[in-house]
Parts: sequence; structure tokens; C-alpha cells
Amino acid sequence: MLLKSSGVTSVKTLHELEHGAIKHELGADIAKHEANTTEKTVKRLYRANPEGCPHCNFSGFNGRVGICEVLNISDAMKKLIATNATTDDIRQLAIKEGMVPLALDGLVKALRGLTTIEEILPLGLMA
Repeated sequence: MLLKSSGVTSVKTLHELEHGAIKHELGADIAKHEANTTEKTVKRLYRANPEGCPHCNFSGFNGRVGICEVLNISDAMKKLIATNATTDDIRQLAIKEGMVPLALDGLVKALRGLTTIEEILPLGLMA
């Protein structure tokens, strides 16, 4: 399943994250306030114009954006680390505590028009 390794089990989760991005005005000017997902489906993904435009210097992109994963070290996380927990256990707790996995952050940014799906595929989206 799409993004299974990121802890995403439904499009609803992706939709909620996209709405958080919209709230923070994250995204291309054209779709800044319009969601590209519903609770049940992905309506569209951004695709850069292969010919570009004067605004992007004919590259299809303008500027850079970070795709990141931030791990909060809570007391529960400290206990897991101290007991030599498995990577899977640490990842599960991190996601439960609100960490957005790298591939998922990339996908939300692709939905918002800040990057393309082709740029984030190396992050393991199809795992």
C-alpha cells in the first residue's frame, strides 16, 4: 500500500496533513487554498511544466524546499532508546507522537505544488 512504511493507512491521514499545509499557506500560488485530496482520494498531483516559464527560468522549479523528518525525544522515546528498542518500535512511537515521516512530508509537498512526485520517489514512497 502507498506509504505503508510511513504509517499512513488511509488517504484520510494524507488529507488531514494537506489541510494542515493549507492552513500554513504551504503551496504553489495557484492551489494555495485548494485541497488536492479528499478524505477518500487524491484528486491531482502537481506536475511542473516541462518547458518552464520566465518565473522559474524555464526549469519547472523556482527555489528550494526542504523535505524533512523531525524526531521529538519525549520521555517515552528516551525509554525506548535506553532499552535498545528496535528501529520499528522507535518509528511506531514517533509516528504515534506526531512525527511526519520523510516520504509523507515529500508527498504533501508534491500535493501542494512545491515539488513533483518524481523528485520524491527516491524517498521510498512506493514501499
